[in-house]
Amino acid sequence: MKKSPLWLLLVFCGLLAACFNPDSYPPEPAITAISIDPTSIANLTGSFRISIQFQDGDGNLGTTEQSPEANVFVIDKRDGFVTNYSFADISGGGEQGVSGTIDITVSSECCRVISGIPCTPQASYPPTDTVRYEVVLKDRAGNLSNIALTPALLINCQ
Repeated sequence: MKKSPLWLLLVFCGLLAACFNPDSYPPEPAITAISIDPTSIANLTGSFRISIQFQDGDGNLGTTEQSPEANVFVIDKRDGFVTNYSFADISGGGEQGVSGTIDITVSSECCRVISGIPCTPQASYPPTDTVRYEVVLKDRAGNLSNIALTPALLINCQ
């Protein structure tokens, strides 16, 4: 039995089309993984990056001229302090599912103070401090993602 080249072409086209189906995610953003690099910094001077892998079903993540509000919330687990960040629209103008990685660069972090004014060189600090962050994304419709907990960040205080 001889197979037709047309049959092989149809199978190949079907497989190729399956590769281009848009991803189907829920409309709420979801954080699928999170990391910190580096995992150890110097007090008051060391910077680090939080990398957030995400999915969003309707692609409405990021700021626009009409929606300039903060869309990433980073919560310090030591004291509950919230820092707001923003990233630009990543939808490309469409309303289809998107996924990818958002990198947030944090310029410095400080140790919890033993005495003195926090986050100043004159304060007294323990030798090291450890912090973890909770991270939440918000889309332009106001939907919040799950809460993701970062790995620990070691701060060398001395």
